[in-house]
Amino acid sequence: MLIIYSPVQRARQPAYVVKQGQRSASFDVPERVDSILSAINGQELGPVIAPDDAGLEPIRAVRSKRRRRGECGPALPSDW
Repeated sequence: MLIIYSPVQRARQPAYVVKQGQRSASFDVPERVDSILSAINGQELGPVIAPDDAGLEPIRAVRSKRRRRGECGPALPSDW
């Protein structure tokens, strides 16, 4: 199995998640990433590689200019 991981993922710590319409504490914490990577490496599931930098073209292909500039309001369903 090929595992794609970026250290940027470890830094992601949302303040909350939405479960059944309610805000709950997020389980996305650095320790979770460490635990997952440790399990992957312990089981020898495959190489862990960094993602390729695809630039902004894929984002431009699917997002309007207004959305990219943040002019469309909140992007998270919890803020709608």
